[in-house]
Amino acid sequence: MRPTYKFLDIVDHRPISDEVYDYLVKHTDVLTSKNYYVDLPIRHLLSYCPLLVEFLQNQQLVPRMMAAIVCPANKNLKIHRDNDGVNPFVRILWPIINCQGSKTKIWQMLDNSGELVSDPNGIIHTEYSENQKRELIDEFELVSPVLFDASCVHSVHPNPKLSGRRISFTIGFDRDLSISKSIKAWFGFRR
Repeated sequence: MRPTYKFLDIVDHRPISDEVYDYLVKHTDVLTSKNYYVDLPIRHLLSYCPLLVEFLQNQQLVPRMMAAIVCPANKNLKIHRDNDGVNPFVRILWPIINCQGSKTKIWQMLDNSGELVSDPNGIIHTEYSENQKRELIDEFELVSPVLFDASCVHSVHPNPKLSGRRISFTIGFDRDLSISKSIKAWFGFRR
């Protein structure tokens, strides 16, 4: 089995988390949107997030997509895989707020009959029934930035002890790059 996630060696990610949260509050409707996944305009976001710009430049990373992922309090994101799930799509997943104690669970579907669907904002993904036979193969708590292959079957379970929404932020890169195809392609990562 290929690796599905890897925590990044970043000394202090909180200032960037705070910067992105401030942007979401002041310049988007993400916090009032009913959508769980909201694409963000890269250039506009970066114009308000100089620490994120510095981080990306230091790592020589050029983002091709950025999005906020919002889980309502006490409501899991269904078992799914992003896009069509045919090809790996490794992205950075960054905790913004209320991620402590939440779990991203990675599943092996024993009956691999998911349904390709589009959510209200046009995001295509494959959904799986909660009743399908499955095996939990791994899980992680989003306590710091992580590389995550969003093409694996997964679900998100917010911390039931927290009352606010769980918000994370994802950054994707050119799909043809090796860093988008394999977690093993990432190395020497520091901030």
